[in-house]
Amino acid sequence: MGLFSFFSKDVVDEEKLAKEKVGKIAKEAIPAILSANKKLEGEVFKLLDKDYCKKVFNLNFPVLVSEKAEYDKSRYYTDSIKINGSAYKLCSQWFDKDREKLMAWIKKNNKQ
Repeated sequence: MGLFSFFSKDVVDEEKLAKEKVGKIAKEAIPAILSANKKLEGEVFKLLDKDYCKKVFNLNFPVLVSEKAEYDKSRYYTDSIKINGSAYKLCSQWFDKDREKLMAWIKKNNKQ
């Protein structure tokens, strides 16, 4: 069973997610939320921006990079994710200190 079973349109089961690694949550939740909601297309572009990602997640890297762009491959998962027909790589640099901000982003964008 995937982590995304802990999410619904209105509820995030934080108690169950608290036991999961932050990177695993990000790897499942971010692509699922962005793919499921066309209204979040603008958010995809924001997640390509390093400054936005620093402000929102306190990450030192963009959450997403285009699969076609040059990027530090050691900072991104090897698997590509498809969002609205485009391929991206997801940042792999998630740590426990990032959990609170990631969960806030999930709650905000899971409801849209």
